[in-house]
Amino acid sequence: MSSVKPRVLTIPALDTHSATVIWLHGLGDSGNGWMDVAVQWRDKMRYIKFILPDAPKTPVSLNGGYVMPSWHDIKTLDSMNPDHFKGIEQSREMIYQLIENEITNGIPANRIIIGGFSQGAAMSIYTGLACKHKVAGIVMFSGYLPYSADSLQKSTLEQNKSIPVFIGHGEDDMVVKYAAGVQCNGALKSLGLPVTFVSYKVLGHSCNPDEIRQAASFIQQQLPSQ
Repeated sequence: MSSVKPRVLTIPALDTHSATVIWLHGLGDSGNGWMDVAVQWRDKMRYIKFILPDAPKTPVSLNGGYVMPSWHDIKTLDSMNPDHFKGIEQSREMIYQLIENEITNGIPANRIIIGGFSQGAAMSIYTGLACKHKVAGIVMFSGYLPYSADSLQKSTLEQNKSIPVFIGHGEDDMVVKYAAGVQCNGALKSLGLPVTFVSYKVLGHSCNPDEIRQAASFIQQQLPSQ
């Protein structure tokens, strides 16, 4: 993985800043790709700051070794072998640092949500479940669990088994199959996490206005105005 510090796009709160959402883009994208959605959410929740970091640029095995923004390597999505996700630990450390920065600046962990799309969703759950600071919630759009069954259990801190999670997944997703979302929902619920799972008909590997609206309601519920 690249050692260069990634660019971070920040969308500041419009009113007094009292909560933060860290949103992680998908493979090959950038934080800028989610700016419009983040601004839409921020305009609804004026007290929330949104942080949209860029993933490091690194070769991706699934795409023939092509170098692109990627939170971790992907060899296949057919098998959740942790060995197939080289670089995921380094990316998690970077996200931990973003959380630490917010805490240092006066925003407690219980006023921080981590979320993302696709690979960014996988990074969000991977980070949130193992973080020493219990965050307020995790949002997953079209994501997957970058764990084997055993490693999920071992990696999840006891304190984090009550973190609310929102999972949205299109039933026609041909990139990260709908079954991956269903599997994620079941695995997290088996650990005791309170999961809201919403499926969307006629939606592929993308999001739609309903998902954006329902995620906004989830964020607002976990991070109410103070």
